[in-house]
Amino acid sequence: AQEEASVPEGWLWSAANNLDGSHQLQSARLGTTEAVSTTLPVRAHAAVMRPGGKHVLAVSRRPGTQCFVADVATGEILHTLESPTGRHYLGHGVFDVQGRFFFATENSYDESPLPDLTPRDSVIGIYDANQDYQRVGELPTYGVGAHEVVLAANGKTLIIANGGIYTHASRPREKLNLESMEPSLAYVDIADGSLVDKESLDDSQLSIRHLANSASGTVVVGCQHAGTATSAAPLLYTHNVGDTLRPLQGSESTWKQFDSYIASVAIHHQTGRVAATSPNGGLVGFWELTDGAFLGSHTVTDCAGIAVADDCFVVTSGLGEIVSFDAYALSLRGARTSGNTRWDNHCLVVPASAA
Repeated sequence: AQEEASVPEGWLWSAANNLDGSHQLQSARLGTTEAVSTTLPVRAHAAVMRPGGKHVLAVSRRPGTQCFVADVATGEILHTLESPTGRHYLGHGVFDVQGRFFFATENSYDESPLPDLTPRDSVIGIYDANQDYQRVGELPTYGVGAHEVVLAANGKTLIIANGGIYTHASRPREKLNLESMEPSLAYVDIADGSLVDKESLDDSQLSIRHLANSASGTVVVGCQHAGTATSAAPLLYTHNVGDTLRPLQGSESTWKQFDSYIASVAIHHQTGRVAATSPNGGLVGFWELTDGAFLGSHTVTDCAGIAVADDCFVVTSGLGEIVSFDAYALSLRGARTSGNTRWDNHCLVVPASAA
């Protein structure tokens, strides 16, 4: 219990799976045993907090067609969003600044019995929270296989990680276009759907998957290699509109440790530090945002989710662990295990004062 004394405060939210095989949207109060848990009919991927702090959304992983809106205080499901015909969720979404519109990355596919499997660009589904989350339109993503979407610091632009990998609901986990992938980072104007900026990497099989954005407008991009990587290439990049993608630093042996796979990225704004998890490598790594310098790593077996809480990075694992690292000293601040819980890929932390 001594360790727990210095753990940050807040409520952690994440999709999770229980040992009995059931799917959950789960919350844990950091440093305590308090928890809220809701059983879901399908496996969710990311949890998204609505600005104002009353609703948390659990977006189903591909090729799921449901997104669940839960009451933050009780975990009760208030609304279930359904993707329309020829669309399914891709695991992520984001709200506008006011918390009125929810933007979800969605796959576009042919639903006929003998479907055309030609890759199609993804879309962003727009849902109006003031109208019980009715779907009211969509925006283009200007790429295939959109995954995470975040709101730019200006509040007017969506930043989209187009992973480049095309899948179809009839073959849910199969990658259909590995030889013709074109991953990209796209900036899309919310008002009219126009393309503000689009960048790609030299390696067409380096799938752009996860994002974190800083108040200054710098975006951190986390990648996963879809093919057989010839060398241990960088898996994290920074980007500013109008510039090129710049790799964060790391030796070949450093990148090799991350085993071609970044699961989540986070930025600690006060320290200007970046953290990223790799379940394949079983470690969390730390970098400086400004110059991209590699600061070191810690071993956390099967870690995936990462969020910022006070002066810490909080990491979750598929073994049920919640581990806190000091964002200044990069030292371990505390760890505990939820025996029955297997945390999923992403987590978020809400300050205790907001709950």
